Amino acid sequence: MHPTELKLSSLPAFETCPLEALLELQEKSDFVTYKPRAVIAEKKHAADFVFVILFGTIKLQQKLNPAETVIYHFLSRGDIFGASIENSSSGTYLSDAVAVDHCGLLKIPTLDFHKTLHRHNSIMKALWTQMSMHLSDLQLDHAFQKKTVPHRIAEFLLRMHQRQAPIYGNKIKIPLSRRDIAAKIGSKPETVARVLSDWTRKGWIHTQDKFLELLDLESLRAVR
Repeated sequence: MHPTELKLSSLPAFETCPLEALLELQEKSDFVTYKPRAVIAEKKHAADFVFVILFGTIKLQQKLNPAETVIYHFLSRGDIFGASIENSSSGTYLSDAVAVDHCGLLKIPTLDFHKTLHRHNSIMKALWTQMSMHLSDLQLDHAFQKKTVPHRIAEFLLRMHQRQAPIYGNKIKIPLSRRDIAAKIGSKPETVARVLSDWTRKGWIHTQDKFLELLDLESLRAVR
């Protein structure tokens, strides 16, 4: 079996797909890699390709002005970007997609992806689940905008922790800079840095190379 198929078959969205479907996607796709901060797709540009993340992390964001960016979602291994369920035409991307760290993606022509999507329930189900989670995130982010910055940070970190696989323990699996956390919760990097420094002194969290480990979940839940 081709290495691409092996990687695809290990992802929840594709693990029950028959070999024929994996071969079909392989023939139509390219494996691409991006360095940190590389732009993968831009808002309003034609969504001619769907991306499946094999490793690494990307962020979906929008630049409001030269000095302000808002991050909507972080995507990691197994997530799908650029696809819709209802419409098989390319349309346009709804946000910018930027690599957070070194990442590898499967780049699939949109029309070819949708041909496979509508024949395999596992892919459709995974895409529905991901879209529902993103909608929930947007609703929660909006609801918490009037909360304090510590509250918003705690909510974000606990939500990330809750959704990742148990094998990661209490360590958030994606690298998070202060600037990215600020762009996600609607604050300033220096404010986020002060809160995280305070929590580090209290022994609630530990940071190493932008990876956060939540050492005291109960204290963070109390802030939340």
